[in-house]
Amino acid sequence: MVELGSSKWLDQLTATPKRNISLRAGQLIQGKIKQLYPGQVAQLNYGGTNLAAKLEVPLERDRHYWFRVVSSEGMPLLKVLDNTQPLHTATDGGKEGARVLAQSLNMPLGGTEERMIRFFSEQKLPFSNQELVDSVRLAQASSLSEQKAFQLLSVMIERGLPLTRETFLSVASLQSAESLAILIDSLAKNIEGDGRFARLYNLLTSMMQGGGAKEKAGGNTPFPPQLTAFLQQLGLDYESQLKRHVVDERPLETRSLKQELLHFLSSQNVSGELKDSANAIIYRITGTQLLATEQHPYLHQQIVHLPYKNHSLLQDVTVQWEGRKKRNGDWDSDFCRILFYLDLEALKSTVVDVHIQNRVVSLTVYNENAMSEQAINSLRPHLENELFRLDYQLSSVNWKQPETVKEMISQSKSAYELGSAPSGVDIRI
Repeated sequence: MVELGSSKWLDQLTATPKRNISLRAGQLIQGKIKQLYPGQVAQLNYGGTNLAAKLEVPLERDRHYWFRVVSSEGMPLLKVLDNTQPLHTATDGGKEGARVLAQSLNMPLGGTEERMIRFFSEQKLPFSNQELVDSVRLAQASSLSEQKAFQLLSVMIERGLPLTRETFLSVASLQSAESLAILIDSLAKNIEGDGRFARLYNLLTSMMQGGGAKEKAGGNTPFPPQLTAFLQQLGLDYESQLKRHVVDERPLETRSLKQELLHFLSSQNVSGELKDSANAIIYRITGTQLLATEQHPYLHQQIVHLPYKNHSLLQDVTVQWEGRKKRNGDWDSDFCRILFYLDLEALKSTVVDVHIQNRVVSLTVYNENAMSEQAINSLRPHLENELFRLDYQLSSVNWKQPETVKEMISQSKSAYELGSAPSGVDIRI
């Protein structure tokens, strides 16, 4: 799970174990030959996982090599990198491997290139020569520390994101400690009273109040209609709507915040400070679009941060949703899981884990503070009534008291493995 909106999210994301290894032609990997078989087939250990591969030339067992993936169809075909020898040790922190590869690629020794190769190798991350070149360029131009830039770039490569400046800045924005709510509120205050931007101002203030998202949400969405409309208004599906608008000549379904901000940036006589504020919000929205969603054939997992203002309190509410598809492609609200990550004024860090099975709801609250059964039971009738209005039935309410926040997150951890407890606020469900 990823602590988006926090400086810790990159550490947690890169620390997440890789689910599987998917190689593509052109990638470079460092692996150890475990077994040799007839036909130049070998069992290779890469990233702690054994995989079968076909070799172009015979190699020595129990030796480490740098390989280039020639073909990834069926059994991968691997070629030992030109001008490289077997690596003598894998216990030197990757120094020898990084130096050997940098030399083979005619890259400078002892610089960013060699350090990045070493970092990617430690992360067990396959990468191509071009990805390495592009990553070095972005890291050297970044104001982030080298370690943070390397972490961010490894995530981009793993997700198959384009290694461009705009993508880099969008993903990097997610590590900012400044919430989306603060960014939106600040821009709204700075353009208040300027008639040229009345529509943008109204949209910004409306979103901070949780209103304005009244458009009807269509099917094939992982979220309930009201939340889906809010996310559409934020602009998380702006590009897909724009594509339908251009290709199918369909009108845009929602005038989104991202669309308004892009229009704002093209306006004349807008100060550099205001443009920076608008870009910060656009980068945050785009970063969420790029990283927040993970899809499988029958399961959709997404984590979003919703700007929220309650009097003077400005924070982001974090909601993690896991749902499955029906046969018609729509999302099944009868069977799903929702997690709320909150930072409450009195109770502090809290995770609310909601399981829905056949519209029967079981709710578990994780918090370090004790809560009496009497207090929990006093809230149950209200919760039952509210769920009944939505055609759901409450099954159970449990309060678990882990010793630490880390243990709390571990206990509530779901199939969606990216993330940790982001900051949030108390909300009424």
